[in-house]
Amino acid sequence: MNANRWISVLLAVAMALSLCVFVAADNPASLRLGDANGNGTIEAADALEILQYAVGKRSAFSAEQPAAPQPGGEPDVKWLPSLEAYETWVQGLKQAPADWEEMDHDTFQRTFFQYAQPRYQPMLAADRFYLLPVVPSGWRVAGVTVWGEDVGFELTDGKQTRWFGYSFAKYDETFFAYLQCTEQKIGDTTYWVKQNKDGTCNVFLPYGAYYIKAVLPADQLTAETVTAALACRRVDLPPWQA
Repeated sequence: MNANRWISVLLAVAMALSLCVFVAADNPASLRLGDANGNGTIEAADALEILQYAVGKRSAFSAEQPAAPQPGGEPDVKWLPSLEAYETWVQGLKQAPADWEEMDHDTFQRTFFQYAQPRYQPMLAADRFYLLPVVPSGWRVAGVTVWGEDVGFELTDGKQTRWFGYSFAKYDETFFAYLQCTEQKIGDTTYWVKQNKDGTCNVFLPYGAYYIKAVLPADQLTAETVTAALACRRVDLPPWQA
């Protein structure tokens, strides 16, 4: 079998199994279906990672791992060790320069995490607020991951782990349709729910023009549990200084 045909076979497998990337990973870095290595393109290398995962030769996809810092810039995935570190980062973001839309790709990538880019982060840049999870007694935040317009908080009590997250970007309901979510009423509230093959569910709830998200075991979707998992508080930011 020549190299081109082999790559074609791998790509076909990647397309068939691409949903596995989203299902298997709770990290927001895995939200692009099929892009296992997180480079923004679905290719033979993604198929190889998916196959390795399927046969047990790897336990996570490259897209789930924080990228190494690039010379002169920031990592594509930003990881912060605590709520305090996340707040320091958000509050220290600079206003985007007037010509940011004309930046070349490399310059834009290097400055992405230094500026609240209006196109991608209206919550921070235009509406000027951010969200923090309400951490239950006995739990702590083990880390915060920022990937593009998504942010995820890993909460743990030392025995179990769960995720709370939200989007910096305004959404519309086509996003939930794209993820093949279904509307589900839990208690008195209607949520968007994505059933995962690993026995968990991604539970989304609109938050104004944005959304918040939690990952929970499918058998724990009670009104009390979901409400607690999605509990958050809003922190307002001051207006940009002229």
